Amino acid sequence: MNLPTTIEINREGLLEHPAMQAWSRLHLEQVAPVHIESLKHKHKSAIYRLAGIGPAGANVIAKRSLVSAAQTEPLAGAALLRFGGR
Repeated sequence: MNLPTTIEINREGLLEHPAMQAWSRLHLEQVAPVHIESLKHKHKSAIYRLAGIGPAGANVIAKRSLVSAAQTEPLAGAALLRFGGR
């Protein structure tokens, strides 16, 4: 299995990041991530790692994609967080 390579690490404006805003809508307690890593970024999709905001400080993977693509992807044991899809 090939793991994504980090493209960019965000350390500023984390609470305003679209991935963080989507995560905040799912959880009442707002915890700022240590940083947000951009793992993949294309015109119609993106994958981010939200560092340290999951249970017991775990990382959360957030994926932005078109709704049609998100509805057809298998969820092989992973939680899917959709944000910004049209």
